Amino acid sequence: MPAIDVLPSPEELTPAFTSQSIPPIGEYLGGFTLSIDIAIILYGIVTAQAYFYWWTSQEDSRLLRSLVASVW
Repeated sequence: MPAIDVLPSPEELTPAFTSQSIPPIGEYLGGFTLSIDIAIILYGIVTAQAYFYWWTSQEDSRLLRSLVASVW
């Protein structure tokens, strides 16, 4: 009885991703890092504004101060 090969030979196999189809990570990492840096800076500015408002606006209503705290 002849042997039956159920697996293809290595020459018949093709990789799911070739080195040409995967873009280098460096092309995207710079933009991603820059956007994260900008987001952190903006978050710091908003946090400083909310903190400053909270401690300097004692005469505002509780509802308005609660709204500012919930938006922050």
